[in-house]
Amino acid sequence: MKHRFKSRFFASIVLVIAFLFSIPVYADSSLRDDDTVYFNGKPISASTLSEETISWLEWYNSLDDDEQIAINYVPAELSSLISNSTRLEVNDALLSRLGAPVYNPSYWNDPSRIKRANCYAYSMDVICSSEMKLQPGQLAGQQFQYLTKASIYAAAQADGPYLGNGRTIVETTASATPGSNQFKVALVIAPGVDYHWYILNSNGRWSHKRGWSAVTDKDASGNYIYDPSSCDRNYSGANYSQFCGYFMVTRS
Repeated sequence: MKHRFKSRFFASIVLVIAFLFSIPVYADSSLRDDDTVYFNGKPISASTLSEETISWLEWYNSLDDDEQIAINYVPAELSSLISNSTRLEVNDALLSRLGAPVYNPSYWNDPSRIKRANCYAYSMDVICSSEMKLQPGQLAGQQFQYLTKASIYAAAQADGPYLGNGRTIVETTASATPGSNQFKVALVIAPGVDYHWYILNSNGRWSHKRGWSAVTDKDASGNYIYDPSSCDRNYSGANYSQFCGYFMVTRS
């Protein structure tokens, strides 16, 4: 009797061990190779990126989905790794052929268009042929490298001939009045993480489009924007504390 009990006991142990080994084992994502980082769900080798880009990516991945959608900046290293082979096509929005664009959020916020323009495309009054966050200099093949006024401004100027039917961009003053074929924009920076553009519409108010978020003429506090240099620019996820100035855009 004792012998039979021991035999059954050991047989049970063998069955338990066999069952445990039969359970499929799934790799824990936290145990992935330390060289792998992610951008919008896409794995990228960290060894191909600079420390600055990795640092930015860690910050970006700490944001929630809505905050990520509102970010305009995509580091040049990431743009080159995730870009597809299709040619960039950017066309005039054609909401107004001369002067300041009319404020028409229903056009830009339409589901078929909302991801075809970010703050840069919106401020230049152009729309992309496909979903993307257009970066200054990207159309000219020389995307800006640093989150500084000088780098972004130079890249936007280089894009001029490729922005719709053409744009010329020069720095201007707060009091300057646009001519019949001109409109005014402003640039701000959230140091180390993002940039943002505003545009002066024909109704005398400024509007903007944070990344793929909806177009609005209100600031972070929900107030109409009459001057981007003094409006509330402190958003959840990014504080655009650096005002870089006003620029005049002339349509070719």
